[in-house]
Amino acid sequence: LRLSVDFQMAPKSYEMELKFRTLGMIGSLFPWTMKAYARGRLTKDGVHPIAAGHRNSWRGKKRWLELRYPDRRPVVTDAHPVPKEDKPAAESLHDAIDLASAVIAMTRKFDQSKRCGLNLPVFDGRRRYDLVFKGDGEGAIRRNGYSAYAGPVVKCRVEMNRLAGFKTRHK
Repeated sequence: LRLSVDFQMAPKSYEMELKFRTLGMIGSLFPWTMKAYARGRLTKDGVHPIAAGHRNSWRGKKRWLELRYPDRRPVVTDAHPVPKEDKPAAESLHDAIDLASAVIAMTRKFDQSKRCGLNLPVFDGRRRYDLVFKGDGEGAIRRNGYSAYAGPVVKCRVEMNRLAGFKTRHK
């Protein structure tokens, strides 16, 4: 697995790019590549995406999706395959953001308050859901070969409330 994240934050803007690829034997059996991005504005009242999207290939099948955010409402500008007609209600999309911007929003909230607690509306171009971040106590991390950080941490639990666009499971 090769994963890279390029993240840039300025006082009034942000950009994030993520690249992912399976390698080796796993890559031969399960070939998957993905490139995702998000960019937007930062204001006192929150994180406001301008554009977001992703392109991926899973076992040779290509998929992509591009979002733009006029009037703080996500609009799919390009997608393959085209999203199905069971779209979320327009009112549920107001102030909905992409997943990467949601992570940035939670990070900013934590930096300001040192608490984990936020409810964020997310739309990925196909599915509408809320991410609910809740504090789950405190702990500590010991230094090891995988982490240069050692010290106290705040535990944060994330729950997803599915609202629209998800496949239903038949029993």
